[in-house]
Amino acid sequence: MDPMAGSRGAGGASSGHHRGSRASMLRNSPEHSSGSRPSQSAPTSTRHPPAAEPVEPDFGADAYPPGQNGRSVFDTNARPIEYVATEDLRPLDQPDSEWRTVIDRLGSGDWAEQLEALNTARALSIYHAATTVLLQLHPLVRAVLAVVENLRSQLSKAAIMSLTDMITYLRASMDPEMDLITTSMAKKAGETSGFIADEAKRAMLAAIQNCTEARVISSLVHANSHKNPTVRAKVASFVGWVVDQMGPRLCGTRELERLFPIIVTYLGEGNAEPRLAGKKAILLLHEYTKSSGEFDRLLKRCSEANVKNVERLITSETAQNALAISTTNMQFTSRGQFHASLSRTSRTRAQSERDRPDTTNGSSSSSVARAIADRGGASRDPLARSGTMKASATASPSQE
Repeated sequence: MDPMAGSRGAGGASSGHHRGSRASMLRNSPEHSSGSRPSQSAPTSTRHPPAAEPVEPDFGADAYPPGQNGRSVFDTNARPIEYVATEDLRPLDQPDSEWRTVIDRLGSGDWAEQLEALNTARALSIYHAATTVLLQLHPLVRAVLAVVENLRSQLSKAAIMSLTDMITYLRASMDPEMDLITTSMAKKAGETSGFIADEAKRAMLAAIQNCTEARVISSLVHANSHKNPTVRAKVASFVGWVVDQMGPRLCGTRELERLFPIIVTYLGEGNAEPRLAGKKAILLLHEYTKSSGEFDRLLKRCSEANVKNVERLITSETAQNALAISTTNMQFTSRGQFHASLSRTSRTRAQSERDRPDTTNGSSSSSVARAIADRGGASRDPLARSGTMKASATASPSQE
């Protein structure tokens, strides 16, 4: 028997007794009897509660124009712009008073007021140009071009539409502004927004058709030195339009001598758009000037690399044209031979059908006639028929 077991048991009993007495003391304490924990003094805080942040009143989506007072120019709550067609514009009742404020309103930060000013400028250019717009055309064009650069794409398109109407109705009066307009339209024609790019192309086409051709070409030469390759690509397309629009009238002019070295360089561009525009322009100019020798004279002034590009293009185009002509002639020849042989075959077959005798009907009628004749002969000569029968009867025993 373990002598220490009793002591361990006694010690355990004594420790249990002490724990029980301590628990009873806690139960009899006033804090425990009241059911509340002993109070602890919390540290006092000297900080004040945070002040409420000021709340900006909401005046609605149309309280501020885009780009002002923190409102984004891409605000989806803004009202959409409604474009006014050119044929829907009407003369103004008070053009003089409208003209005095139109430039200031174009510089306003409110897009709705800018849109109204753009439509006013269009109406003034169409119906009241002599007494209003032509007096200060340059400030007006600069104000409209500033709106063209607006980040709100719909407002930018409305400004380009205004330029198109001004170019169409003011015509040669817009010549001094072509440098600014051509560069701006080339930039907008290269944007990713399709409706802005299309409107910029329409404005440039209106300039080519209505403004002085020499001034338009001069503005294209100026814009061709732009550092942005996308802008230069659009300028190349505009140059191709000029060559196509003027046609043979461009031959023998000073403008052709300015354009030709630029067009030749397009063939060596890395971008496909200027290469295609340069190819079409070179082929048109070669067609217009090959008889006069002007093309070769202008080509001699170009660098050796550009001359090789042009010669390679013309050689390839000539070979393709010859192949196309040869293929077309072969197709026409083969078709003619086929139709001729088909016609001969048809005629031969028709002739043989006409010359062939009707053997089928003749043979059938002759056999019927012979059968009728045989029957008729037998019925008319009964003695011969009886003699024949007797002969066959006498011959049969001998055969047996």
